[in-house]
Amino acid sequence: MGTFAFIIGSILIFCGMVLKKYPNIMKGYRTLSPEKRKEIDIPHVITFLQECLIATGLAIILWYYVLGYMGLHLLASYYIVIPMVIIPFTILKVRNYNHSPYTWGDILTIGAITLLMAIMTIAAVFSMRSPGVTIENDKLLISGKFSISRPLSSIESISLSDTIPDIAYSPKGISIGSVHKGWFRSESGMSFQMYVVSARKPYIVVTDKSGGHIYINMSTPEKTMHTFNELMRNGHFVPPPAPAELSMELNPGDTQE
Repeated sequence: MGTFAFIIGSILIFCGMVLKKYPNIMKGYRTLSPEKRKEIDIPHVITFLQECLIATGLAIILWYYVLGYMGLHLLASYYIVIPMVIIPFTILKVRNYNHSPYTWGDILTIGAITLLMAIMTIAAVFSMRSPGVTIENDKLLISGKFSISRPLSSIESISLSDTIPDIAYSPKGISIGSVHKGWFRSESGMSFQMYVVSARKPYIVVTDKSGGHIYINMSTPEKTMHTFNELMRNGHFVPPPAPAELSMELNPGDTQE
């Protein structure tokens, strides 16, 4: 995906650099009559489009590699949002330069992009809701986006952790900021599932008998602990033993004779 982002960004930058020398690559430029070209501020239009193409290309490359360097790999993969924002702005601005009315093509393009961005925004908002985690009919049920069902007989343990694995990419999932839902892989190739809506620890870790892991948390640590206690009680799981150092802190008299 990094190569694809780099190629797209490089093509846009290249087109921007050669646009002034080869204006014929602009859509509709060749079909303009000499009289129509005189009505349009061609130099300003070309300069504006040149700046938009180069800025979009640079933004795509920087978005992907800077966010990837920061460890936000899946957020980096949403670089497609950049041209979706710039294209409507470019259409509106160019029409102001040539003083021509909007065509149905312009309206449909802007409308389609606006609709797509609205759908993506709504999906992102709903994805940030805490998952529903319950035990019913001897099954662990996780509802919401990427819902799953696991028989209790397939679960080895349920525990708490202060950390979650680093995410390299997702074959099927979403990752926006601290929200991670779906199926993921780490840099080492380890597969796991996540239903995480907050960066606030702890995280519930469901380990199945095949060694797979499901990481879960809620919007607040209190809600996470409540869900954990409900799972332990309703699923009749044995609580994990406390760490030795914690036991010594709680019972210092046990080590003194």
